[in-house]
Formats: sequence, structure tokens, C-alpha cells
Amino acid sequence: MESCLTLVRAFYGAQETEIGEFVDRHPTKDKQRLVSKLLSVMMISCQASINEEQVEKLQPYKADPLNFDYTQKAYFRLIELDWDELAFKPANGEELAEGEGEGAVEMSQEEIMMSNEVEELSDEMKREITEENRQSLGKTQIAFLDLQAMDSTSQIIYLSVILAVFYAIARVVYSTLVEKPADFHSSRREKLNEKRASSGKKKNK
Repeated sequence: MESCLTLVRAFYGAQETEIGEFVDRHPTKDKQRLVSKLLSVMMISCQASINEEQVEKLQPYKADPLNFDYTQKAYFRLIELDWDELAFKPANGEELAEGEGEGAVEMSQEEIMMSNEVEELSDEMKREITEENRQSLGKTQIAFLDLQAMDSTSQIIYLSVILAVFYAIARVVYSTLVEKPADFHSSRREKLNEKRASSGKKKNK
């Protein structure tokens, strides 16, 4: 059911304008019930035809349904709506009589039950996603890797590599900014002094 709701949300998010225009054209004053009916019809159709492979492909998108391409033929057929069938039809077949169609949209018992289930599932998925985001904020991550997901050996190896890299960088920075290169003339003078001192010792001997 989560996968079907993900697919429905992908469609609704991309076609919000189209759905809004349809709802506005409908004479009912209970627009929310009409939207619930549309969502229920799509959910019922999807659940009747979706397969395991499609479920697996949809699952990763449940927190971000807009990134799923619902226009793929195999998926679009799962939720395709018959807009003509859902549109309100005047009793005389032409123009609406005054007040006609302004009442609540008719929904079957199956559609009502599905609407209630979708509402409950939506709240549950929202709580689940919020909890996952909260937990991910508290995890220790280095270089985009989750250390808590690693075993102890992998953690030690990974941290050792990271520390070695940081040490190498620190040494380069220190030698570049702090340590001054030896002065050529000073170095040469020291060598000459050492040579003279050594010659003096030999003479004394």
C-alpha cells in the first residue's frame, strides 16, 4: 500500500494543476471529498494490479515521491483516471440545473474505506520519515559514510586512514607556513666553520 501511495503522490504532485482544474469545474461544494474520491480510485486501481518488482522500485521514493517518474507506461496504467467517467453529468444531459451537483460526491463503501486507510497510512509514513531524519541527524558521519553502520574492524581501519590523511596534511601545512627553509649562506658558513675547527684540531694533535 505504501508503494501505491508513493505512486499516487508522484502523480498528484506533478499534476496538481490538472487535478485542481477538474475539482474546480465540478459543481460539488465538498471539494475535499471529491479529492478523496480521486485518490481512492487511484489507490484501488493500483493495489489491484501492482507487482512485486514495481513495489521494490517504488519503495525508495516514499520520502520523495516527486522524483519518481510516474509517466512510465507500466506505472501510469496503475493509476490512470477516466476523467470523463468521474466528471459530473447533468440530469438533462446538457446544462446544470440550479443547485444540481452541489451536494457531496458519491463514494462507494470500498472508496470510503480506502480513503480512511490512506489517511492513516499517510500519518504513519510521515512519522516514520520524520523519525528517520531525526536519527540520521544524530549519526556520526565522516566523508558521507555512516560510522554507526560499520562493524568495529571497519571503523578502526577507516578512522586510521582518516587520521593518517589529516596528519599528512597537517605536516605539509606546518612545513609550508611555520618552518623556514635554511638560508644558503648561513648553511655554507656553518660548514666552513666546521671545516676550520676540524683542521685546527688536527694541527693541535
